[in-house]
Amino acid sequence: MARRRRTGRQLAVKAVAMAALVALVARVPVVQAVAQSETSVGVERQGRRLESTAYTSSGGYKDFDSYAVDYTLVSAAPEPRTVQVNDIGACFCDLMANACDSNCCCDPDCDDQDKALFSGCLPESPENPKLTYCVPKSVVQTVNLKSSGSLAVVHKTTPKKDFFSELLCVEKDNNPAFGNFFMDPGAGSSDKLTEVLTRNPQAQYETSVLETQQAVTFESSYRANETIPVAHGATDTPKHAALSIPVAVFGGKCRDVELVGFASSVPLNAGQGPRKCLRRAKQLSTECFAGSPFLSPAHYVSDLKVSTTPARSAYVPVTMTEASTFDSATGEIVAIAGALPGTTYNAASATCENVLKSLKYVVTHNGNGVITAVGAEVVVTNVAGTAGAALEQEFSVAFQKEGTSQPARGKSGNPGYRATYPVLFGIEETDAGTGKTAVSQFTEGLPMISSDARGECTAQYTRSLPYGSQSMSSCKVTLFREQLKRFCNKDTTAFAAPAIPAYCPVTTDKTDYFQTFFAETATPLPIKLLSGLFGSSGMAGTYAGAKFYAGVWGDSDPANTADWIEFEVESLDDGMSWNEQEGTCSKVVSGVQYEFLTANVGSQQNPQRKVTYARVKFTYDDWTFSDPALDACPQAFSVYSSSTFVEMDQQVDENVKPPAPPVFPKLPEDAFYPFLTN
Repeated sequence: MARRRRTGRQLAVKAVAMAALVALVARVPVVQAVAQSETSVGVERQGRRLESTAYTSSGGYKDFDSYAVDYTLVSAAPEPRTVQVNDIGACFCDLMANACDSNCCCDPDCDDQDKALFSGCLPESPENPKLTYCVPKSVVQTVNLKSSGSLAVVHKTTPKKDFFSELLCVEKDNNPAFGNFFMDPGAGSSDKLTEVLTRNPQAQYETSVLETQQAVTFESSYRANETIPVAHGATDTPKHAALSIPVAVFGGKCRDVELVGFASSVPLNAGQGPRKCLRRAKQLSTECFAGSPFLSPAHYVSDLKVSTTPARSAYVPVTMTEASTFDSATGEIVAIAGALPGTTYNAASATCENVLKSLKYVVTHNGNGVITAVGAEVVVTNVAGTAGAALEQEFSVAFQKEGTSQPARGKSGNPGYRATYPVLFGIEETDAGTGKTAVSQFTEGLPMISSDARGECTAQYTRSLPYGSQSMSSCKVTLFREQLKRFCNKDTTAFAAPAIPAYCPVTTDKTDYFQTFFAETATPLPIKLLSGLFGSSGMAGTYAGAKFYAGVWGDSDPANTADWIEFEVESLDDGMSWNEQEGTCSKVVSGVQYEFLTANVGSQQNPQRKVTYARVKFTYDDWTFSDPALDACPQAFSVYSSSTFVEMDQQVDENVKPPAPPVFPKLPEDAFYPFLTN
């Protein structure tokens, strides 16, 4: 449950150092930065707080976080971008819009101040194939060409031994072509997507971590990815450590082992997600108390101070900037007004109250490597039980510079999509004041149906759809026979769940939750579990009736609707029927399938991937109680979402060439000096 707020040139580095840097960065945990959090706790209201949309959460539906839209940047007449195929994808380490990507020297958002904190430069693009020329660069040590007309001095050194073995080499390359490139095919269509899917039936579905840090210390200021010292407990006798967050280790259990590096957010970009893990309590009644290092938010907030520099000469406290409570029974998230209640065990209800559910640190720095403030956005919940209990927790960290005007926004490529990065997704939003239309982009991309720790369905659990992946994600709805019958007949009469016999192979604690979902009969389950996404007006869910968009490019701009393509949503056939004799509900809308037509643009060595068409279809199943002897037991039924990506047919154009050179070469101004002067 992420509580996100919506709100360069190459340095000279030795080859060996660059290889080490690339290997290091590949292992360092990273995340997209997000906008500055508010300095006060929000007012209480139903649902999450969204800064730029009127959608609110109710009835247990999930309210997807989205990026705020600056309508001063929105064009009244959006235009598709102009693509230069021989220059596209020149800075693929730039994966955050409106924010500087750490160690990405080609990122236009990085100023000289940012680059001064870099520990090196990431590769800017895939390495292009190279020709072996007859005179390698190693032969020439210095070429002194100070100005036109001056004497040129060339110093030569002894060539390498392997130079003499290069008997075959290129003396002159007069090939006028830049290379082979994919042309931009433009937008796709429903017919084209269907045609490609027909020829590729295999593309469709039938119905932790210990991270290393740089061991470098700079006393007066932090450098990129440097470990951040912290102090726990009282000011006079603090316990010193390094800033870290829990991650899943063996068995998915939480352990505080992921060190947070300066300016390296967690997650660093859209290709990753918040760190999620399971917190298990052997004896909840004794482990639940106001200072619990695992269950209480105080351990991560009020008891923690962060060093402003590596010197540990001054510390700033972690302050609560936003607090909310999550109701696990209904899925509601409500803002807490005032101070956050302490973690306590209620013996009467056998419940641990105000347990940490999710935590997000927002670290503010001055741009010179000095931390000036640390805020915390916290979500708490209640956990029932006396002995063993388990809770999924979520952690993230965001870094931001003081005075940042535009919120950082995650990208899934620059510009083309990277494989397995989230498909960009959003809904149409219109500004009441200007009448301009933009896209409210979801921070975690296109959601797929997912499950809680027990595999059961709830609208609060979704996962991002990775680009290019033929994937499926599912959850289970556990129903009694009578409950299934009422669901199939759209009978909203209250259902009183009986006690589950000890011999039953399936148990559930969500009977009341599903009953709440079934109280509204006009909306199929997959749409409800996606909080109304892809539902029409009149259906239940936060987003029912909206217009739904996929990003054409991995860096599609929410302020330019021409950078996005609207989903085609297949019409529903919600005609369920119940067969009492067979115990079967026929034609249940049980899944949603995403279908994408994609294309490549640019060089064959570095093709940029784009979405040309997007479609949503629904799948149907028959739900049957399989064993009459177990009619007293609940039975699990699957609800799922799946994805299909197919490439558009394309021909590679080999005729991308530079302009023809002039007939007469351009001479320097002093070519005829001193015979001719102005």
